[in-house]
Amino acid sequence: MGRRMSSDETRHWLSHFQKEFTQVLRTPLDLSSGTMRADIKKYPRILSQQIMTEIHGAANRGLSVYNRQYWFRLFGSMQSEFPLVSRLLGYWRFNGLAMRFLGEHPPQEVELHRIGRGFCAWLAQELPAKSAMPKMALTQAAHIDEEWSRIFLAPEQPRWHPNPDDAAQLLQLNLAPTAALAIIEQQWPLLALRSQLATYPGEGAIPLPSSLSQLEHWALLRTDEGIGELLLAPRQARLYHLMSIHTLGEALATLEQECCDVPPEQLQQEIASWTQQSVELGFWAKASI
Repeated sequence: MGRRMSSDETRHWLSHFQKEFTQVLRTPLDLSSGTMRADIKKYPRILSQQIMTEIHGAANRGLSVYNRQYWFRLFGSMQSEFPLVSRLLGYWRFNGLAMRFLGEHPPQEVELHRIGRGFCAWLAQELPAKSAMPKMALTQAAHIDEEWSRIFLAPEQPRWHPNPDDAAQLLQLNLAPTAALAIIEQQWPLLALRSQLATYPGEGAIPLPSSLSQLEHWALLRTDEGIGELLLAPRQARLYHLMSIHTLGEALATLEQECCDVPPEQLQQEIASWTQQSVELGFWAKASI
């Protein structure tokens, strides 16, 4: 009989085994053949020898199953979080990019739906400036996917509505947008395309619609019925941005300076209407002096 390991030796062996098994799981799949194959040559040899088997090579083949399933689980999660980008690129190209991203940024989150945090910024750096599909379209699509996921998972917050005390010092208030709000831009009808993805079968890349005549601004807001979409006028979107970083008085003054070519009465009416609409819809979580 072999010598029984001490408790310290057992802990050391287990720690080393876990590290090598994790290395196997995270080994990137080989895409060179046109299929996603496990690259067993990159597995730690010691781990393969530790897994007892009477069939030559069976240990590595068994490990390859875990390796592939690990990546397929991550690919599925990333596709769910970025449905618009994954269909515009096609699953094959998207999975390759996702594997590179997750290789450089190993998942640290307990929940799978959070592993794509940072993918939007990473993608903007990695995409070539010139390609078959405009880089801006893909980065806008990634931003929409990311914001959609963020506000869907955002914690519930009470929505702010002014009380008599607030009304007396309205211009001095700092408004904080609710975490369930996102304001996005699109040069292509990406929101409409996102809602139609189920009509596109298969896993290949889907066509990008023609660009819009002008840049659009949309507010996405989580409600009890789901995520609502509201088309914003350009000045309206600018007003909400200013309101989120300045006091209400400073925001209004800045917008008036920027829109000096707009008749003052028209601008004041727009500001009053848009401000009231944002409060009624619940854009703001709190206000402070």
